[in-house]
Amino acid sequence: MRRDSDATLAWVDELYPELAAWRVLALEWLSGETHGLGQRLQALSMFFERYLILQGLPLDPGVFMAQTTQLPNFHRTACPDSPWGISANNLIQSFLQFVLRRHFTEIGKDGRAMALHGYHNPVLRMTKAGLPHRGESVYSPLPYGYIDQLRQMLATGHHFRDWQWAQGALGSKIGHMGASAPDWFEVTEDQIDRNDPDCVWRVRKLSRNYRGGQVLQMWSPVRWVALLVKLILPLRTSQVRVLDSGEADTWRYTAGSWELNRNGMAEGSESRPLQQGVFRRDHDRVTHESALT
Repeated sequence: MRRDSDATLAWVDELYPELAAWRVLALEWLSGETHGLGQRLQALSMFFERYLILQGLPLDPGVFMAQTTQLPNFHRTACPDSPWGISANNLIQSFLQFVLRRHFTEIGKDGRAMALHGYHNPVLRMTKAGLPHRGESVYSPLPYGYIDQLRQMLATGHHFRDWQWAQGALGSKIGHMGASAPDWFEVTEDQIDRNDPDCVWRVRKLSRNYRGGQVLQMWSPVRWVALLVKLILPLRTSQVRVLDSGEADTWRYTAGSWELNRNGMAEGSESRPLQQGVFRRDHDRVTHESALT
């Protein structure tokens, strides 16, 4: 039987029994495909025989998919220099992506599947021009445990005064040479609210003959709040920077319900509310209920 019509891959079992694990994976992949079966079978033949066997590569799928395993370029090694060679490369890339998602992934706390740390698809997808096409990042996703640890390191309490690490993360320490901390800026005494746990200030000692020997400074948490948002939501820095806090919106969300914003900056009215914040009130005119959007 011709290999491009042998949907059971019997020739693999007969000629290369050491590829039994790969044959099982290939049959799983083929079982869900209904179009182009002949091309897929030809591509698998090239992958199994010209690549795995002739190149003496690891036959254990786990070792093969490991990022620490050095492998030759599949297209240059086993595929013809033709449009069909690019198609075969992309078919094997799809096959290995199937293997990665089926057997080398885990479900994160957000319910989404992610590749296990240390595993990847070693075959890059190629364009018709013959150049590798990176449809996704070539880097492994950062394990969720590290992200959670970073969040706890950054936001160590409910108030900004608790964020001790962030307050001293940038710039030279007081009394040492080096660039000043960019998040600290000079203020006057009347600008400080000593009873506000979110108002972080300090007295910075200077040279005795310079500006009276000390200045009063306040800490800006803007940079670190933006970083915390990025550790919580899958946003880019530019997206975080344009988020509006909604302090001037007509409505504000407090304790699980919407209420009129009593802030002096509030604008709009109940009939024509201002809604520029990232969290907005969605009023249902039928049920007269409000939702958070």
